[in-house]
Amino acid sequence: MRFIDDNQKRKAVEGGRTLTIDPLSNPIILKKAADDIKQVWRNIHQNFKDNLQAEKAFDEYDSKYRQKYGKIKLLGMSEPIPLQDIYTAVQFLNKLSLSRFLSLESLEASYRESLQRRFQVGIERGDRDDISVAKKYPRLMVLGGPGSGKSTYLKRLGLEALNGKAGAFKDALTPVFLELKHFKSDEINLKTAIAEELGSVGFPLSETFVTKLLEEGKLLVLLDGLDEVPRANINDCIDAIEAFVVQYEQNRFVASCRTAAYKRSCQSFTDVELANFDDKQIEQFIQNWFCSEPDTAQQCWEALNQPDRKAAKELAQTPLLLTSLCQVYEDDKSFPLNRNGLYRRPLDILLEKWESQKGVLREQIYQRFHAELEKVLLSEIAYHGFVADQIFFPQQQLVDQIRAFLADGVDNPKYLDAKAVLNAIAMQQGILAERAADIFSFSHLTLQEYLTAEYIDAHHLTKELVTEHLTDVRWREVFLLIAGGMRGGADELLLQMEKQAQKYINLPKLQALLFWAEQITASSDAKYNSITKRAMALIVVFSFSRTLSLSPALSRVLNLDCILDLNRILFGAFFRVFDFDCSPDSALTHPLYRFLYSAISSALDLDRVLDLDFALKLCVALAETKIFQGVDWKMLMSQLDEMARELSNSDRLNEKPKDFVEQFHQVWCDALHLERSRIELSGQYLTAITDYLYANELIVACKETAIQVSQKTWYEIQGRMLLPVESLEGRTET
Repeated sequence: MRFIDDNQKRKAVEGGRTLTIDPLSNPIILKKAADDIKQVWRNIHQNFKDNLQAEKAFDEYDSKYRQKYGKIKLLGMSEPIPLQDIYTAVQFLNKLSLSRFLSLESLEASYRESLQRRFQVGIERGDRDDISVAKKYPRLMVLGGPGSGKSTYLKRLGLEALNGKAGAFKDALTPVFLELKHFKSDEINLKTAIAEELGSVGFPLSETFVTKLLEEGKLLVLLDGLDEVPRANINDCIDAIEAFVVQYEQNRFVASCRTAAYKRSCQSFTDVELANFDDKQIEQFIQNWFCSEPDTAQQCWEALNQPDRKAAKELAQTPLLLTSLCQVYEDDKSFPLNRNGLYRRPLDILLEKWESQKGVLREQIYQRFHAELEKVLLSEIAYHGFVADQIFFPQQQLVDQIRAFLADGVDNPKYLDAKAVLNAIAMQQGILAERAADIFSFSHLTLQEYLTAEYIDAHHLTKELVTEHLTDVRWREVFLLIAGGMRGGADELLLQMEKQAQKYINLPKLQALLFWAEQITASSDAKYNSITKRAMALIVVFSFSRTLSLSPALSRVLNLDCILDLNRILFGAFFRVFDFDCSPDSALTHPLYRFLYSAISSALDLDRVLDLDFALKLCVALAETKIFQGVDWKMLMSQLDEMARELSNSDRLNEKPKDFVEQFHQVWCDALHLERSRIELSGQYLTAITDYLYANELIVACKETAIQVSQKTWYEIQGRMLLPVESLEGRTET
């Protein structure tokens, strides 16, 4: 959230909504701030003939600073906006990430155990806000990746300094913002640079005036972009900064540098590293972005939190890429189902747009190593790593891969040094990030997945992908990205997936179960299409099968979880997608859906499923759907009523005995003309049916994200779902 000191907070209520007044936009506070700093200028500069001249000098500098650094023009914006409108307070790690892990093994273990799509794991985030860190340390080196908000943070500190004693700092400090990329020669004179920055308002602010400001400790010197200094000058620049800080230690200094480029530390500075955005910061940034449309902000945040948007939300941890996501949502008021365009844009930003906007001169390495060639290299690294389940890469492995890539291509610039290429990609773009000493990963897992999909599509490896990884959840995003990137349509991919899925259910018991679902629904009077009816039938029986022939231990530890996941897959896939005669919204209100969802949501409570009142209501709902044929619902309800009376007369009213459970399920199975053995699933059967249903759900998801799928292909695939092998030939949905 935007930083506001507790003693500076003011609240106003407008239309029932609480508004926070930012001191940077409060004219009363700004006037007091100006008075503080103007007094400093009057006391120091002897050439000012009167207070009016001092005030005019500062007013012009204040106006110039706010105009230049108080606004921010984010990627894709036609006009800059006030920084205070979009600024979201940053957080710092309690320990630098590069020093957190001593080995590849410890880094790997920490990431795997976290079960998150975040690389800053095992590292505590500081509980200090961003301004208090700057107040605590008079010399601060702010580290972070490309687009992490380093420059924005420094600009924010400058605006706080303009508040004088009413702002974040105890003293009335004049901020001076210096972009270090302009230091292109070995003659680095920081005092001259400060004098030029202060004197740019048109007043003869002499070097003597600057010297006095420095000697009395009245400056906040902001040194932005140490990593942007030409490599040949970096050591001279660091030496000049160190000597200057020692000479004028009474002042405050804040510098910034990309983490990967910070090879030689500045001894006089305290190093801190920006943390990636957490959920609270992401939400606040979105609210700031859509500040004039609070409903849109809420919708954007909710859309980003959908289960199928985990990869997109991972990108949102970086302010630069979160900006890209907000722009996409602002244009379309939604995130596209097709992931390719959504993820290609952040990659292109890191490859080209970010550097061009920053105005950093590319090193000689990039004269022939263009963005498209780099993307081919990165996709090769991504794919081979993903196949090996490798997220972290030792430096030497990457250097060897880059060297081999450069040597292999006819037109590749073979003269380039592989290690220099790696350093450039990590330092200038941040697509590869150093996570521990000489250990790298892609900056976001999403980018590795996207590049892996690019490689598979380019090298026509979809058949191998389907055969080896169809039910591996780790590859889910890759499947979706490939489907969404096939310009000629995803028909062949979906057919390959269907063919592989059929292999999972080639077991007699599962074939018998699917045959039952087909037979009991085939000629029913239900208004739903065939696949929906078969899915509903399976949902019903799976809602009860979890209690059959499963030991209590297995039910709690393994089988119950498998069945629960299986049911969720059925709900997600079939109620949401397959029922074309029923919209998703109306499906959610369907009585059958509500009853079954209630049962599954209470899966750990066997009494809930065995509740006879619930069972009777379920009978009514099922009878209304007419999905089953040949079921005597009145007889079933009569039998359940009789069981309820017997149970009410039992001494064990609150405990359902084993024989009751057996009788309960037998009554249901008899009514549905189903042999109980067909749903007594465990071991390989649970694994097989779960894999089959997951594969079908993924087929549906790929169809949704694909650019194009022919109607004929889709109807054929849909018509064959949930059918036994002997019924498949020639079957299509009508």
